[in-house]
Amino acid sequence: MTDLRDTLPVVVGAVVAVLLQLIVAPAIALFSAMPNFIAVYCLLVAIVRPTFSGPVLPFVLGLVADLCVGTPVGSSSLTLVIVCFIASRVFAALNNDTVLIPLVVMAVASFLLELVMGLFALSFGAGADIVSALIYRVLPCGLYDCVIGLILFPLVSRLLAPPSPMGPGTPAHL
Repeated sequence: MTDLRDTLPVVVGAVVAVLLQLIVAPAIALFSAMPNFIAVYCLLVAIVRPTFSGPVLPFVLGLVADLCVGTPVGSSSLTLVIVCFIASRVFAALNNDTVLIPLVVMAVASFLLELVMGLFALSFGAGADIVSALIYRVLPCGLYDCVIGLILFPLVSRLLAPPSPMGPGTPAHL
């Protein structure tokens, strides 16, 4: 069972991600691409804390995203739970304490997430063909999410890193 010191930063980060999604994301949208701060935060938590992350955070934040953005209820939740699970397991298997692995996992997961969300939008009648959805929605939004994730990764990894048993200032894996 986790204590409050482990859970509180994740919950505060989730509230900040929702606020960024509601307030900042529409203001920094480029053409038809808008960043998905909620998805980026869920992916970052899955990568930074692969053993702590579970299905609850992506599911709840996915429902919030569905209700705020207007996508079909449950589509973001299902997508976030599956992609975050895959990202956390891939990161746990490939982690070699370099910066490259989490960044590559973040980039691939963000494009996979946007691809699945685009397929959900097409299946619910978005009124576009697969090629235009791929070019005008999946690639720009995936690139935007990837850039936001790469910018926020150092901050989130510093704030959400599990506490070291040897005291502050020492890596947790020693």
